[in-house]
Amino acid sequence: MGHLPARLNALLVMLALATLVGCQGFSSGKSDTQNPGVLSASPSGVTFGNVQVGTTQTQSVALANTGGSSLTVTQVTATGAGFSTTGLVLPMTLTAGQGVSFSVVFGPQSAGTVTGNLAFANDASSTPLNIALAGTGGSGGGGGGGITESPSSFNFGAVQDGTSQSQNETITNASTQTFTISQATFSGTGYSYTGLTLPLTLTPNQSATFAVVFKPTTAGTDNGTLSLTISGSATTIDFSLSGIGVPPATLSPTPASQTFTSVPVGQSQAQTETVQNTGGENATISQVTVAGTGFSISGITPPVTLTPGQSTSFSVTFAPKSAGNASGSVTIASDASNPSLSIALSGTTVTAGTLTGNPPASVSEMCRTEPARARRRP
Repeated sequence: MGHLPARLNALLVMLALATLVGCQGFSSGKSDTQNPGVLSASPSGVTFGNVQVGTTQTQSVALANTGGSSLTVTQVTATGAGFSTTGLVLPMTLTAGQGVSFSVVFGPQSAGTVTGNLAFANDASSTPLNIALAGTGGSGGGGGGGITESPSSFNFGAVQDGTSQSQNETITNASTQTFTISQATFSGTGYSYTGLTLPLTLTPNQSATFAVVFKPTTAGTDNGTLSLTISGSATTIDFSLSGIGVPPATLSPTPASQTFTSVPVGQSQAQTETVQNTGGENATISQVTVAGTGFSISGITPPVTLTPGQSTSFSVTFAPKSAGNASGSVTIASDASNPSLSIALSGTTVTAGTLTGNPPASVSEMCRTEPARARRRP
């Protein structure tokens, strides 16, 4: 047969590439250049209270990639006497939406206030992510002049909006005198406590346990402080609080409804439907059903799990068997905040056309008239 023409070869290559691209069931919704990785920290700054020289205190910090593509943390640099980190193995790659926790350690080497910084170099930005550090070295006991705390800070990480998470706090009177905690105040939104009745009197070596609760109402980082006031003293026991409110998983369809127009009876027409998780948590599609005469779906096999920002596509087909209007729906069941998503379907049909003579003539009539026409020709 010889070699195919160059234009035909190019056309075949383009058709093959189009077929491969069309087989992709998932898309991230945005390209990497449109939605790059972004490194964020919660809290954005860490403050230690009075820490006795020769001892250490730790606070938890969460790193998260809040962008749309992966990034790599290549290096962390700590400045300030007595500050260090534990729990990080670098280099470390975070995919979109992924988070990790580590600890900041403060071990003062002398009495007095110390400030410092953590700088995180990453390949998603030319500017490092900075976390400000501060602490005070002293010869006293805990932050409450003899009252010790465990833990000394709270990091709730990512919590879905409208839900709550609690962590226990234990305070102990490590001194030889009696203390009374008269008041508890919060800064930051979404924080509260349970199990603490004030005023609370602690005798020497006595402990009390209560819970700190984080219930976000909006998306984003929420940093705050819990301060316990000691009666008769200007000293407070301070706890740093941090958490991230994330929107619940939500499925959004594109288009919101499907309309099929002028589809001939006995033929079919297909359209693409895309469903994206626009929330901040994973969503799992457990079932997809279709209702309505002539409608069907293809290209999706539950269960399908969508991470934040991820989407999946499938086909909706309308194949009418009789003329008239049709209506139906596609219902998507999932564990998202809209657990039963309905997509309306509608279609109009037409009857296939037929060929007719004008005026109509039978074959026999045509055969009788044709010889007469031939005899009249010169």
